[in-house]
Amino acid sequence: MKTKIYLLASAVLLLGGLTACSSSDDVDIASPVSKDAVGEALDNLTAEMQGTVYNCNVGVTRTRAKSDYINIINQIPTWPKINTEVPTNAVDITKDDSNVGNGNGVWVVPPKKKKKDLNINLYNTTLYVQGTVTMTGNWNSGTIIVKDGGELIVDWNNNTVFGNGGTLIVEKGGKLTMKKKVLQVGQYDKIYIDGDYAADEIGVQGTMYVNGDLTAKQFNTDSDNPWMNINTRLNVVGKLTATGTKKLSTDGYIRVGNGIEAGDNTIKFQNGTKLIVDCGVKAKTIDVNSNGAEIHTKYIKCVNLTHCADSKIFLGDKGLIDVDGTYEVLNNGNDAAIVMEGKDAMGVIKAATIKFNGSNPSEIFFVKTNPDEGKQRAGIDCDNIMYNKNNGNYETVDYNTLDFKNAEVQRIHDGKVIDKDGEPVDGKVTFSIPAGDCSGNGYVPNAKPDPDPVIPVVVAESHTHDISATCVQHDGNGNVYVSYHQKGEGRSGCIEVFRTTGNTTTLKQFVRDHNKSIDFNHICLDKAGKRLYAVGNNKNGGMLAFMNLKDDGTINCAAQKMGELDSTDINAKTYEPLQLVKLYQAQQSAAGNGTKKGGDGNCVIVNGDKLDVASTYGYEVYDNGLNPVRITKKEGRAKHLAYAPDGNTFYAIHYDGTHITDSLTEVGLKLEKFDKSDVNMQKPLFSVDANKVKPNNGKNAICVYDGKVYVCQSMNGLYVYDANTGAQVGHYKENIYSDKLEKDLMICANGVAVDNKYVYVAYGTRGLVVLDRNTLKKVTSFVRSRSANYVTLAGGYIYVAYGRNSLQVFKLVE
Repeated sequence: MKTKIYLLASAVLLLGGLTACSSSDDVDIASPVSKDAVGEALDNLTAEMQGTVYNCNVGVTRTRAKSDYINIINQIPTWPKINTEVPTNAVDITKDDSNVGNGNGVWVVPPKKKKKDLNINLYNTTLYVQGTVTMTGNWNSGTIIVKDGGELIVDWNNNTVFGNGGTLIVEKGGKLTMKKKVLQVGQYDKIYIDGDYAADEIGVQGTMYVNGDLTAKQFNTDSDNPWMNINTRLNVVGKLTATGTKKLSTDGYIRVGNGIEAGDNTIKFQNGTKLIVDCGVKAKTIDVNSNGAEIHTKYIKCVNLTHCADSKIFLGDKGLIDVDGTYEVLNNGNDAAIVMEGKDAMGVIKAATIKFNGSNPSEIFFVKTNPDEGKQRAGIDCDNIMYNKNNGNYETVDYNTLDFKNAEVQRIHDGKVIDKDGEPVDGKVTFSIPAGDCSGNGYVPNAKPDPDPVIPVVVAESHTHDISATCVQHDGNGNVYVSYHQKGEGRSGCIEVFRTTGNTTTLKQFVRDHNKSIDFNHICLDKAGKRLYAVGNNKNGGMLAFMNLKDDGTINCAAQKMGELDSTDINAKTYEPLQLVKLYQAQQSAAGNGTKKGGDGNCVIVNGDKLDVASTYGYEVYDNGLNPVRITKKEGRAKHLAYAPDGNTFYAIHYDGTHITDSLTEVGLKLEKFDKSDVNMQKPLFSVDANKVKPNNGKNAICVYDGKVYVCQSMNGLYVYDANTGAQVGHYKENIYSDKLEKDLMICANGVAVDNKYVYVAYGTRGLVVLDRNTLKKVTSFVRSRSANYVTLAGGYIYVAYGRNSLQVFKLVE
């Protein structure tokens, strides 16, 4: 059985078990430990951030694009269900036409007979043509039926079959001839032809059904005005071909079975065009324009494609948009979009150049998928993407900076998903479209990809300020917490609270410290104490903090009344909602003892009424009032802590004593197991060497499940150890070697979560990688431009702290 990941949402802040990005050298204990706790104010910015969560399955602007497909089908004409047999009371019009001006007639031109210069009143009249009739005029509305072997010749100035509307049925073997080789179908005309039809000029502003090919030199007037309008109802079962030099412009409701071709000319889908093309569209230039224009197809082939206004191209399964030159989106961000259509639909957009506009050069809205439609996915094969900075001043943008909102979109080359460095993720062809009449030369047509590949799909995203999601946790009651830190220099972290219901993610709260001076690396929940604990750093170095939670799971940002506190409390600002304390190395740095660097807080877990912390210095233990209990120096930085599922034991990792010269120094890792009662972490049940870690400033999260400990060891991949002995029992590593650069790329296993079937790895720039739990073989993956840092599972959803791609919410579909 094949599985697939669907991305449901994106946000900005993650709360959970994540390690720090970097840390300082260790120091010896040189002075007593003091609490030195202080309070800080919290700013609740939820209201201004509320509109920044994008859900792909919701039919609103910048999310799921709604299709008018069913209404189009209902508007498309079909062959009329009427009796066309010649009745016995039909009068031979070639013998007696004295009453043709009276109306209310039933007439017939018998086989092999001819009638010339017929000018007839069609009021309540039916004319059957088995022979040949030349019509020079008619008035009022009636019905003409051309039988097998019959021919209707229209020879008058209007270039229409009817003067005041009517119905023409040309059965198989019958023939319609417009003397001037021009056919105009008026608003009240209904023309049904069983077979091919061709003319020099064809205009359809009424109803036309062609059970064959429809061909004309032009479908426009000489001045390029369209001969289609809002009243057009056209169904061409075969191919629609424009052979002349005029632009083909469309409007109204149209269905074409075997494709549209305009040669070296332009096709303009404009105004209210609602078009279904069961095959493909070919032209030199294609322009999809006007609000409400909607094109459903599986193949577009052109030199240049322009996409504007609120227009949509719905691309079916194994659909290909193949642009030799430039695909230009003139309304990115306001719903000009290519939308994948159909359950499990896969499509490719291939272009030499893509140009787009919008308010933000990193936000892409012109490709959309829908997680409620199975395993939908789109691949973009383009090496030159340009942003319209202003008034046609384009600048090339790095693909890795692009954020495809609400879409499962992957960057591909030769059918293979590639990462931010342009390297194949796994070397497998996962996008392949066979060649054929409805797909041209196809896309990597001879490959044999998995017929049911496992891939992710985007559902929603959140705001885009330049901070990185570090950790994500859940409370078991539907609330999900995300933490962030500032990328690079400075600090400006935040915490968000989300809830996902029915594939829709809602931002409940966005909170930041008032001074914008704290980075959060990891968070954990104390459900009984209604607290959220966090570790990270501020200007002093490593810190430990807590925030109280309300009954609904949101963070209490209110300060207490100062009048209820004594002077000591007031001086320490205990009335403020964010309470924090320096970790040991930060205290020593502030006191001038030892290192000048204040270290980092990497992970925190709740152990009864105590807190166990992994820090730059080692293991640190505090009570729930943030008072230090025990500080234990380790040979190297302590990185992460995690409980076994039964909660009776927990595991810790720290680096060995390898001297670190820079971030690429490979260090040894120690894995230790503790009984929960050993709160101070003094008597490990085992302490074993656990291979190596490189680089040494990464995020080395661990997870315990079913007697095994899963440890992320950066570029060295994911190791699995026996939870009772510490012996290695498994290993998975992505191929991170670059043939182009002739070295390993900095692609790191950062975070991990496990359930009864799969192992979910936040694998840096390789994204979310899903492994079979029994075999550790790769099942699927999802790649975005940034780094996947942490992962947790809750309520059937996969939550990933995806660095500067914010919180990403997935579901796995089997």
